[in-house]
Amino acid sequence: ELSSGENFTGNTSIDSLHVMLNEAMVKALNLDDPIGRYIEFRGGRYQVSGVVKNFNFQSLHSEIGPLVMGYRSNNIQSIDYFSLKFDPEYTQEALAHATLVHNAFDENSPIEHHFLDQQWAIFYKNDQRAGDVFMIGAGITILIACMGLFGLASFIVQKRTKEIGVRKVLGASIPQLFVLLSKTFVVQVGISFLIAVPVSWYFMNGWLNSFAFKFGLGVGQFLMAGGAALLIALVSVSYRVVKASTLNPAETLKDE
Repeated sequence: ELSSGENFTGNTSIDSLHVMLNEAMVKALNLDDPIGRYIEFRGGRYQVSGVVKNFNFQSLHSEIGPLVMGYRSNNIQSIDYFSLKFDPEYTQEALAHATLVHNAFDENSPIEHHFLDQQWAIFYKNDQRAGDVFMIGAGITILIACMGLFGLASFIVQKRTKEIGVRKVLGASIPQLFVLLSKTFVVQVGISFLIAVPVSWYFMNGWLNSFAFKFGLGVGQFLMAGGAALLIALVSVSYRVVKASTLNPAETLKDE
């Protein structure tokens, strides 16, 4: 998007003598009024015709750097790549037509084509790989934790079987018994949450600092994670707790 000046006109003889700068380049060159000024670049002297607003042309890990854009047929824009915008529904037709145009001007070398979304994904290949590793690790950790919680719930329920029977005889309902038995796990999850928050904030904030463009960590993300951990814990122990709450007191107290 233009912030000042004019875009290329489409006239090769005129535009090959002009360049366009982004705002970062204007700042780097310390130009107050760049339109009409001349700059020397790659052995050529070009007039600045326009300035475009900054846009990301590299990974979001990087700040937006200075950029000089030249028209074709000059020393700046010497590589013969063209950008095509088309409806993805007609990808094959667009490639076929581009191949015909290419072959009409160059019969010696095959056409090379790359899709922008694939090129853009390369910027974040390492981030995607790290995300997959952490996802697998988190899944294994949650599975082991759930197995541990289930075993712990079985142990606690077994120790308190007679207490549960007595409470049922005295009129305790199943929801009341469920709350009573689950309270221990809720407290443990709460303590774990308080320990995990500063640690996870430290490492996540360090990872986000590798990006020039990022969002800040807020309370909402940690509350969602804590809620998910609590839900997983309750689901893991619910079977044993509900089963213990529904036991017949006559069976649990028959040896007393």
